[in-house]
Amino acid sequence: MISLAANPLDRAERLARVRRYLAALGLRRWRAIVFGSVGRGDFTAESDTDLLIVSDELPADPRARLDFLFSVREVAPEVEPIGWRGEDWRRREREGDPFIEILRREGLVLEP
Repeated sequence: MISLAANPLDRAERLARVRRYLAALGLRRWRAIVFGSVGRGDFTAESDTDLLIVSDELPADPRARLDFLFSVREVAPEVEPIGWRGEDWRRREREGDPFIEILRREGLVLEP
């Protein structure tokens, strides 16, 4: 179960925690999309915060990328990060990945 210090139902607070997590990663160029229940606004106190980060600064190796994304997760343990490089986004878009449409429809885009 996720335990947040303040009101877990405050969407602005959730987004502020995502921004702290992103800052802790130290990426200079990125785009992030909060999706799922927090993106839609129908989350509960127990909901995690689904986050897609798109940055060419992420490691190319998938294992190294996961290690990197989870290395600072203690900043916001409710964040469930996924990392794509720009080429991943473009490939999925070309292939008609339905997840891209969900991200566009329901996601909240964050940029530096």
